[in-house]
Amino acid sequence: MAYRMGIKPGKAASIVGMVIGSLFVLLGIVVIIPTFGVFGIVWTAVAGVIALFYAYNFFSNRGMSAYEIDVESSDGVEDLDTSLRKLAKLKDDGLLSDQEYEQKRAEVLRR
Repeated sequence: MAYRMGIKPGKAASIVGMVIGSLFVLLGIVVIIPTFGVFGIVWTAVAGVIALFYAYNFFSNRGMSAYEIDVESSDGVEDLDTSLRKLAKLKDDGLLSDQEYEQKRAEVLRR
C-alpha cells in the first residue's frame, strides 16, 4: 500500500536557509526597498517567509515539510498476498503440481 510522506529539511539545511533568508531580508530593507519600491517590499516579504520557514524547521521538533514523496509499504502484507494469489493461479492453470504448489507456498510464507 502506498502513502505520502513529508520530507523536511535537516538542521544544517535549516540553518543555511535561515541565515540566507535573513541576509536577503536585510538586503531588501537596506538596498532593494529604497531602490525599487514595491518590488523591494515583495522581495523582502518573500525573503522573510523563507527565513521564517527555515527558522521554524530549525527550532521546532515537528517542522514543516518542504516536499512530499510516495512511499510503498514495507510491511510485506501486500507482497505476501500477491505472491500467494499468483501461486494459486499457477496451480489452477495446471502449471504447478500440488507438490510444487505446497513447496513454493511454504517458501513464500517463510519470507
